[in-house]
Amino acid sequence: MGIKKSRNELEIDFIDSREGLTPEDERLISEYIKNYKKRSQTFIERKLRNTHKAALSPMTPFPPPPISTISTSPPKEADKDDIKALIPELQERIQARQRLLFADGRHSLLIVLQGMDASGKDGTINAILHGMTALGCTVTGFRKPSEREMNHDFLWRVHSVVPEKGRVSIFNRSHYEDVLVQRVHQWVDEDRIKRRFAHINAFEKLLREENGTIVLKFFLHVSKEEQLERLNERKTERSKMWKYNPGDFKEREHWDAYMAAYQDVFTHCGPDNPWHIIPADKNWYKEYLVLQTILQTLEGLDLQYPHYSAND
Repeated sequence: MGIKKSRNELEIDFIDSREGLTPEDERLISEYIKNYKKRSQTFIERKLRNTHKAALSPMTPFPPPPISTISTSPPKEADKDDIKALIPELQERIQARQRLLFADGRHSLLIVLQGMDASGKDGTINAILHGMTALGCTVTGFRKPSEREMNHDFLWRVHSVVPEKGRVSIFNRSHYEDVLVQRVHQWVDEDRIKRRFAHINAFEKLLREENGTIVLKFFLHVSKEEQLERLNERKTERSKMWKYNPGDFKEREHWDAYMAAYQDVFTHCGPDNPWHIIPADKNWYKEYLVLQTILQTLEGLDLQYPHYSAND
């Protein structure tokens, strides 16, 4: 069993050669494999930090730079194979922390995903859910408000689906649509948009202070060229045709207006709950950054398993 063998080769050797081993032999070999995995993981993480440290912290500085100056692609130093190798480990660690979040019961996590059409929100949700226990996680997609929803304030439909303590909620689009789509199409005036910014900040503060809810906000930053390619794939690739919506092409005509609206969102709806602008042209890099940010957030919470007492 050589040190240069891959992780899979080590595990196969171990499985194929168990016959005749003593329990102590098995323990030593298991420990060897565990340490090998740990060394490999540490090496990859160190390499990533050294080669593109800035990219591992996608939180948007405040005040935010012009969105046009932020790349939609990974840095040149980012190695696809190295980063993809980290994703299963991140998902496993997220799941462990999510169980602890559920058991601790003092905090909740709200993950907000925003982005232009075809920016990869569905794929990002799949990557997050792969690292979550279904018992404590829900996903809500926000589309055009219903007639009943339109007869309430714009946050009414949102407040009912925020996570309770111990839970995780993922929003595919969110309350920010009401200061994006409605603004771009001029369905509401600018004074109302400014008031909505204040209402959103107060709403997120309420969740944070009254329910211990951590709000993680991600903007999946896809280029206009990449978006067009993905939208066209929905017309030609059978597995993606169910996503096709001719209205998405119509919305592209308002690209500049959307970018300006997002810029205002980043400026006025921070810094208490800052935005994370995620380069989204490459799915593997987008998913890595989102998962890494979720894990860092969960590991930053002082979560504890409850203590059992015979007197309880």
